[in-house]
Amino acid sequence: MITGADIKDGTVTDRDIQNGSLRGPDVQDRSLGSDKLSAKAIASRRGNRGPRGAKGARGARGARGPEGPAPRATYEKQERRSSPARWRRSKRRPDGFEPSGGGFLDASGRLKIVGSYPISSAADQKPGWIVSVGNPDAAEQTVTAYAVCARGRT
Repeated sequence: MITGADIKDGTVTDRDIQNGSLRGPDVQDRSLGSDKLSAKAIASRRGNRGPRGAKGARGARGARGPEGPAPRATYEKQERRSSPARWRRSKRRPDGFEPSGGGFLDASGRLKIVGSYPISSAADQKPGWIVSVGNPDAAEQTVTAYAVCARGRT
């Protein structure tokens, strides 16, 4: 029988060994570098996942994104206190928005709403919405006028 002691170092090569004839116990521990192992063999050497690391520092703020599209509709709100008298308030919106509706809020329920209606464009005025109220009480009351506006109406 021939043993390892009978063979000169470096004289036996992979061509001298039949495929599949060597097993794990036939190879000395740490005698093969990872460059000699298959990807499957390297993957099988991995241990269990370690504990989660500490939370990292917050990253830098990202760049500002592009400006979004212009709104197609908006509303304007204005509050006014009404003494015992009539109050007429128009709400106008610049920048290409024109009123498409409007209204009011009388939180007290004590005001007399005379009117809530649109005003059309005139040469010296932009279109708007008017809320006209009367206050029959001696105490001041609050009314909120709203104008619902849309872009591009004619």
